[in-house]
Amino acid sequence: GDAGKGAAIGAGVGAVLGAFHTLMRQDSAHDRRAEMRDKQAQQEARTQQLRNDYNRAISACLEGRGYTVK
Repeated sequence: GDAGKGAAIGAGVGAVLGAFHTLMRQDSAHDRRAEMRDKQAQQEARTQQLRNDYNRAISACLEGRGYTVK
């Protein structure tokens, strides 16, 4: 009767909420991975910029002392 109907409704609502919760966790994990990729790309760009700065500085130093830098 009514108890079975209530149990069925409760099970349906629980299934919907469980699926929603799973989707939200997946979205959150996806967002974290995207943020990590962005941070990694920024760090790689910064590392490359520092490398370029160093190479320019060492080249200027060596050329100032009469060395040829390729």
